[in-house]
Amino acid sequence: MKKQKTWMIITILFVCIKHGSFGFRCDRRPYASTTQSQPSDGRFKLTVDGSEGTYIPDQLYIVKIAETDEESKFTGFMISAEGEIKPDPKNPRRMISLYPGELRPQNPLTAKFSDRCLYSVEHTMSSPKSSVEVYWQAPQSGNGCITLRAMVVENEDVWFEDGAPLTQILCEDMRQPDDVTPKLNYECQICDEAKYELSFTGIWSRNTHPRLYPENDWLPRYSDLVGASHAADFILWAPGSLATEGFRDFAEHANGSKLEGEIREKIGDGIRTLIKGKGHGYRRMSNPTYAFFRTDNTNHLFTVAIAIHPSPDWFLGADPSTRKEVPRFCKNHYEDFERDECEDDCEPEEKDDLTPERRVMQPVAPGHAWNSKRHLSKRKHL
Repeated sequence: MKKQKTWMIITILFVCIKHGSFGFRCDRRPYASTTQSQPSDGRFKLTVDGSEGTYIPDQLYIVKIAETDEESKFTGFMISAEGEIKPDPKNPRRMISLYPGELRPQNPLTAKFSDRCLYSVEHTMSSPKSSVEVYWQAPQSGNGCITLRAMVVENEDVWFEDGAPLTQILCEDMRQPDDVTPKLNYECQICDEAKYELSFTGIWSRNTHPRLYPENDWLPRYSDLVGASHAADFILWAPGSLATEGFRDFAEHANGSKLEGEIREKIGDGIRTLIKGKGHGYRRMSNPTYAFFRTDNTNHLFTVAIAIHPSPDWFLGADPSTRKEVPRFCKNHYEDFERDECEDDCEPEEKDDLTPERRVMQPVAPGHAWNSKRHLSKRKHL
């Protein structure tokens, strides 16, 4: 009799462990509900801003549940992320679930981490709402396709889950982030204006980027930060565009006078604000540079650049193609930004009056280019 009991216990444990290795999908039934979920009727939809069936590893996305008929409301929700189920490389007979990234609340008043489902967020208050947003931090490269599922509660007896409108399957975008050009919002629907503070902090030093760093410590410096807030049809600089005389002088000599003049001439004609911040040199290279600018529904984009001295024509910058456009003014945004006008191996070169206009290009990694003064072997940003 004792042997039989022991055998039964071992069997039960084995079944549970084997089931758990395939991944466990928790019960997302609304609290106090006794009904079964209904198929989605299309009145509520799950979307991922800036994604069309793919995700960029480590990118932060906004996941949204919203009504589609401009009148329906929901009182509760849960959004869950599920990774692919694949054989364990160390033990092919065992299945494992890949990491699906991290969902987290955007507003603690409307959402919280779920205490009953892994990789999930759910509502904090059962109040009528037409939409809700949460953050999703995409996983690192190599985690395959991710499934985002939503459960929507209309009332205690009516709730929906899964189905096409409430499910998104996103697979890793194999392109590099620098190759992905976001779509620009050419028709900004915002009625008011916004004032921003822009800050730039450089980390170029002998310790972080020793290769080709000038022997004289007083030579390295960043130019003034120069840019503009502008309309969608204005280009101060962009990858592949021809550099103006002012921008070329800025990139080659870290002198922004001509470029500032070109910007001032366009104020009121595609440009709203000249953006300028003081550059820093010897002993102040790591000090932040600050600038203020305004945007409105016509001039809702901005472009900035900072030249590096000494260098052939290298500069750091951000243009509209480097940022994801969102349908509203954002409160905070941080990014590593870089661009330059160099070609070939990015080595210093002699220039003369016959040198043709060159296009603004982002460096590709030929030979030692990535190990230049702008980068270490792991491409550290300045």
